Amino acid sequence: MRLDRALPAGDHTLVVRYAGDDRYTASEHSVRLTVAGIPPRPATASGGDVQVTVSSQTLAPAAPVSITADGFVPGETVVFVLYSEPVILGTAVADDDGRATLEVAALPAGTELGQHTVRAIGGTSERVAEIPVTVAAVPEAPAPAAPVTAPAGPVGPVLTAPTAPATTAPAPSGPARPTALARTGSTAGPLVGLSALLVLTGAAALVLARRRGGRTA
Repeated sequence: MRLDRALPAGDHTLVVRYAGDDRYTASEHSVRLTVAGIPPRPATASGGDVQVTVSSQTLAPAAPVSITADGFVPGETVVFVLYSEPVILGTAVADDDGRATLEVAALPAGTELGQHTVRAIGGTSERVAEIPVTVAAVPEAPAPAAPVTAPAGPVGPVLTAPTAPATTAPAPSGPARPTALARTGSTAGPLVGLSALLVLTGAAALVLARRRGGRTA
């Protein structure tokens, strides 16, 4: 089994309980174990095929990091320690290829900025691999730029297309002509009067001619 957190140095009791089922009865078993704490830092790394790599050698305090150690004994527990001030980052068990991988959600609180060293130490083989890292603060995102607004003030001249002056037709010279009115009714009245006048004139001439003829007879 794998513990979900690092235990402080000292003696501990591990208790395993089974609630039981239809076939087996409930049971409980305990075991005593001793945590030696942070292994002493060796003067030099083991070298050879033993090595440790990190997802990034520039670490942010609150950012996750993946650490992989190779060249360890299959099945042994590998302890990952951050130096200068030793802080245990966690432990991982080496697989059949001797590789142990630790996923760190964030560096421990209070980790100082600057240069550090990550070490992987084999609990059984005592093999050691290390890699230098830098803990740096995450730069703050720049503040969004303020919107640009046009300054208040008088509005500049407005350009408009020139328009041609209006022209009027010259008034006709001489006396003004009367405006023709619309004609209404019939035009037969004057013609009837003229015909009657001609009839009367003809009749008068006929009477006069007869009178002259009577006088000469």
